[in-house]
Parts: sequence; structure tokens; C-alpha cells
Amino acid sequence: MDDTSLQPFIEELVRITQHQPLSKELKEMNFSSESLQTLKEGIEYLSTSLYDSYEFLTAICQGNLKAPMPNRNNFFAGPLKELHSVLNHLTWQTTQVANGDYTQHIDFLGEFSTHFNTMIQQLKDREALLQEQAVSLSDTLSLFQLITNVQDNWILVLDIHTKQFIHVNDSAKSFLFHSDTNPNFCKRDCLLLEQLRSFSDEKEDFSFEYYCKFSTAYTSVKGFPRHWNHTDTIVYYLTDITAEK
Repeated sequence: MDDTSLQPFIEELVRITQHQPLSKELKEMNFSSESLQTLKEGIEYLSTSLYDSYEFLTAICQGNLKAPMPNRNNFFAGPLKELHSVLNHLTWQTTQVANGDYTQHIDFLGEFSTHFNTMIQQLKDREALLQEQAVSLSDTLSLFQLITNVQDNWILVLDIHTKQFIHVNDSAKSFLFHSDTNPNFCKRDCLLLEQLRSFSDEKEDFSFEYYCKFSTAYTSVKGFPRHWNHTDTIVYYLTDITAEK
């Protein structure tokens, strides 16, 4: 066996180190020598297996878990296939956690498992805390609505961006908005409500008196600009002072 006959194999080994696929030239070569033919087959197996393994590993590193699996006879890719399986399962577990399943745990990835399981427990604890806060907030809101609804005075909360009243207590609602239950409803656009909607630049608490020429009633209006329920609002507290006048 001379150096000339070994040259194609040497070149192919160089290609293997450069992550290049098996050359067409070597594929088409036929050797009369049984030893050289056996060497060719070995180089072909080595080149194809390492190239496929490299391509598969590259896909995994890029997060592509749907890349084609290497041939089952590729023994070099065995650990990569195991890694692929682990990442697939980890992806499924992460999806379950994202959907609120905090029973997921990992015990096969060493230190990563410890941190992952700690994160799951923290998420579970935080969700429990948020649920407690949500219940407390709901109770507080119910109490707030109860307190405002038993008031004879009118309480209105205006969203200064949309100009919509996002909360109106029962007494204000029945007098200002329900013509079917209020015989004193003037059945026209309420100028008081329009004036309340006009305030949007106030930064400090303010007050004024309003006179309705249709009902000949006097109303004391107090406004309290506040950030409430994730928006900028003005809380209005209205009192009928007609008797005093």
C-alpha cells in the first residue's frame, strides 16, 4: 500500500475535521484491494456519521427540536439523541408550567434541576399570594361599593381619558341616569354631568357649587383627582345644599 492509494483517505479525513460531507470522488472510487475497500467503507461511515451528528447538534443548539434524527446506525449520535429527548420533555414540562401546572419537577439534569424546581415552587407561592390578594381586593371593592351605595349623597368616578363614569353609586344612578325610576328626571342632557366631564387637567382637589335652573336645585361638588383602577380618574362627591340655600 503506497502513499498514492492513501491520499484520497487523507483528504477525506481533512474534510471530516472541517465538517464537510463525504466527497463525491470517494463515493465513486472502487478499490480492487479488499483492505482499501474496507478502509473506504470505514471512512464513509465515519464521515457520514460525524457530519449528520454535527448537523443534528447544530439544529439542537438553534432550538430546532424538529430536525431529522440521524440514522439509527449512527452510534456517534447516541448521546445527542438522548439530549434531544431530554429537551423535548423539558419543553413539554415548561409548557405545562406556563399553563399553570406547578406539579412539574425535574430530577435528571443536576444543578439545573435544582434551580428549575426552585423556580416552580416560587411561581406556585406567588400565584397563591396573588390569589389571596385578589380575594382581599374583591372584598375591599365589595365593601367600597356597599359604603358608597348606602350614601344619600352622589358619588361618581370619572375616567378622564374616556370621559366615561366608571363608578356611580346607587343614589346618583337612580337620579341622574334612570328616568324610569325617578319622577324628577329632567329628560334632557344633564348639564351637571357635562360639566363634571369637562375637568381633565386638575391635579389638586377642588370644589364648586352648581345651580340647576331646571330643578332649581343647588349642589355642592367636590372633586378628588386620583389614579384608581389602573387609570387617571376624578372622584366626585356631590351634596344637595338646596335647603341650606
